[in-house]
Amino acid sequence: MFDRKAQWIWDASDRKTYHHYLQARETFTVPQAQLANPITLQITACSYYMVTLNGKVIGHGPAKSAHGKRSVDTYDLRPFAQRGENELIITALTVGAGTMTAAYEDAGLIFQINVGKRIIVSDSKTQVRPDPTRKRPTSRRWIMPCVEDVDAAGLAKRSGWKNATVIDASAIQLYERRVPLPSREVLPVKRVVSCDAVKLPNVNVTFIVKPYLVDEKQRYRCNTYHTHAYLISEIHSPIDQTFELAPALGNFAWWINGKHMVDSNGWNTSAYGDKPIVVKLSKGKNLLVGISRHSHHEDACICGHADRPLTFKNPYGKGMFALILDEPDAKSITGKKQLTTEWAAMPGMIKGVKPAHGFTDGAIQPFAEGARVIKPLDADVNTATLDTLTLPAAKNGTASRTIVDLGVLHNGYLCFDSEAHDDGRLIFSMFEAIREDPQVMIHWPGINNALRYRVAKGRQSFESFFAYGVRYIAIHHTGSKPVTLKNLRVLTANCNMVAKGSLQTDNPIINAIYKQGVQSQLSGMDDSYTDCPTFEQVNWNYDNRTTALANYVTFSSDAITQNSIRLFSEDPHFQGMVRSQYPSDWENFIPLWSFHWIMWVRDYWWHSGDAAFAKQMMPCITRGLEHALSLRDERGLLSMPGVWHFVDWAQGRDDDHAVNAAEQGGLLGALEAAIQLGQVLGKTFGKQASQWQKQYDQLKASINEHLWCNERQAYADSLHADGSPSPVSSMVTNALLCLHGVADEKRSRMLAQRMTKGPEGGLLDYGSPLGVFYMLELYDQLEMIEPLFAIIAEHWGEMTLQGDTCGWEHFKKGRPANAYWPTRSRCHPCSAVALKYIIRWVLGVRQTAPGWKQFTVKPVDTGLPIHRVWGSVPSPEGLIRVSWGQNGDKIKQMNVISPKI
Repeated sequence: MFDRKAQWIWDASDRKTYHHYLQARETFTVPQAQLANPITLQITACSYYMVTLNGKVIGHGPAKSAHGKRSVDTYDLRPFAQRGENELIITALTVGAGTMTAAYEDAGLIFQINVGKRIIVSDSKTQVRPDPTRKRPTSRRWIMPCVEDVDAAGLAKRSGWKNATVIDASAIQLYERRVPLPSREVLPVKRVVSCDAVKLPNVNVTFIVKPYLVDEKQRYRCNTYHTHAYLISEIHSPIDQTFELAPALGNFAWWINGKHMVDSNGWNTSAYGDKPIVVKLSKGKNLLVGISRHSHHEDACICGHADRPLTFKNPYGKGMFALILDEPDAKSITGKKQLTTEWAAMPGMIKGVKPAHGFTDGAIQPFAEGARVIKPLDADVNTATLDTLTLPAAKNGTASRTIVDLGVLHNGYLCFDSEAHDDGRLIFSMFEAIREDPQVMIHWPGINNALRYRVAKGRQSFESFFAYGVRYIAIHHTGSKPVTLKNLRVLTANCNMVAKGSLQTDNPIINAIYKQGVQSQLSGMDDSYTDCPTFEQVNWNYDNRTTALANYVTFSSDAITQNSIRLFSEDPHFQGMVRSQYPSDWENFIPLWSFHWIMWVRDYWWHSGDAAFAKQMMPCITRGLEHALSLRDERGLLSMPGVWHFVDWAQGRDDDHAVNAAEQGGLLGALEAAIQLGQVLGKTFGKQASQWQKQYDQLKASINEHLWCNERQAYADSLHADGSPSPVSSMVTNALLCLHGVADEKRSRMLAQRMTKGPEGGLLDYGSPLGVFYMLELYDQLEMIEPLFAIIAEHWGEMTLQGDTCGWEHFKKGRPANAYWPTRSRCHPCSAVALKYIIRWVLGVRQTAPGWKQFTVKPVDTGLPIHRVWGSVPSPEGLIRVSWGQNGDKIKQMNVISPKI
């Protein structure tokens, strides 16, 4: 793959340094004759890279990899190369901490340029330096890497280059990239939504706390931690004044001068509510106390508005804050008692808090979320065109805010060319939705999708280091003179997926749902399926199994599907049941998700007919089932205390118990899938399948004995520690159990009919696509088609009527009663699963054998007004094309073209 002379390199810094951007430079010459011949780059890095040739961005990477492995990318350099000298610049980032989206490795970079027979490799002669445009510390982008803060003035710096340090990364296993490179499709601005003068928060402080609250190992993981700690800081105010907090992330209860301000958290900013949170500050010192008992995050932020600037100081040493540990069960010190406590005398005072771990202006999103609208400036952007947007100058300490719409929610790299006449800053906050009612309301429920670009005089070009989930962009400009943006755009990060299937009907809602499902997949995938582009970009196994069910009938993206599945099998740290998301440094475990991974392998085999891939996954499947079956209790039920018993986003569920009924059903589903695969693969796996069948039968009997409640004629959602059944019986859990054979057909139909009545049927309602999936699958299995499509028309129809281009994470009914917005994520590709049923029952194409070797075409009445349908479905051997028309109650004019007809 790499020539033996290619070496892993870095600079002389600690390879565990927190968020260190490195630039590497290599120059090489290309003769005129070589421009017509292959010129390639092979590259990978720990953790991320962006590469340019002669000032033009070539690409980003690497693709997701398991711990101890790295995917190697190969680029064709010919479109960017020039005759004579060429300059390759690589910007590489070591995160230096665990994230939710990648597998941590110590920093490193390796590359090789192939110019004909000549090879230029990374080695000690490669020039490296810290990136001069990315010097400022920033807060974490939720539980992803830190937000971007780029200073264009650094582009002019030519000095600072030194020879690279050769490092030993020989333990990392390299392999060729398994999926295509990102598509980089151009998404231009389609609409200018508004322009306003706004007042940005002038107080913005970040405290990095996690390194002091966890052990050494956990610093490089992304796990939740339960440390009782106090953060102490003095707020120095130059005058008596009021301080109004702006929404910011961080798991701390904040108190100022003994007054409780807010219980903030790191997942969203809903705790700040709609009412101002204000405190009176005295001239001089004011006491800030933050109390943390549970967190998943690296840092915490305090932001807001004050008449005069504030400074934050550690009262007991250097820097901005002190940290004090307390006993886990100790009662927290609150209220006015904080003002008289001798904090310095507490035994848990942490010595050596680094001054660099407290800094200002590093949390970018709170500037956007805390902006106060002063007056409209819409007339100032009337001259905007598709490729030119002039941002109004800021006046009297304010900023201009221009909101633009790309017309579609997507995942990609923010790009623009700028022309500025003075120094200023641009804050780009990217989000998913607005409501014009009639004022513009922005939906940003805890997202941290913002970056800052500090312009310099003259012209510059910019492309973000990371891909962002984005439809709308709020651009804040603080310069005293206008800035012109040219070619503001997003370059898509999905890996060259092209839709193959199609659907058109005479029902506009079905058409819109199909279109939305296709876009959800495009927008929610990069080198693997992901749960959402805006919040996490994570390969969750259940979410992505359901996405794949839609993908099979629309894109048939085998490379993406195989890579997404395979990554779980390569996890060296979870050798039994797979973790719920991977690659990731969050050692998170949702049992039901682990079982879905096994079912996902079976699904892919059924779609593709690829038994060889399934065979490669069987050792991991076998280990996972052995692990799960070893956890059965004396009743024969799976018992797993202390894990995340997640089933559905719905109010009123009772899942957090060692014996969870949905997890029993999930294990049955995994056994069903493994039995089916074992029978197909035969030999050793065939013998194992017989044993799995016995264990399936035993578990089924135990569920019916211990979880069926005769008086309510339903299965309890869990068993409590004393053995009593949960008072809750939900639609979701009962559907899952019926789906995987716990109930006979008579009981399954009885329960399914009760589900059609809603809560009046006596079962707790569902709350999200993740939960209702089991009901849709049960209705599909029982051929209860009208109730199935009633759910799709209601909830997926609402998504389209809201104007969203992608499907949601939640349904409105699953949200808290006071929730203003109907969902959190507006692009959760798992919701695309509705396309599976539309193809099966509306177009009427149903697969009946592995690999589409056999199929039927038989549309049915869905209860919706549909009279004409045209569409196609991808199969391994080509497209299956179908059209039909309805005359009265009968289908006529059926036409089918397929590779087999």
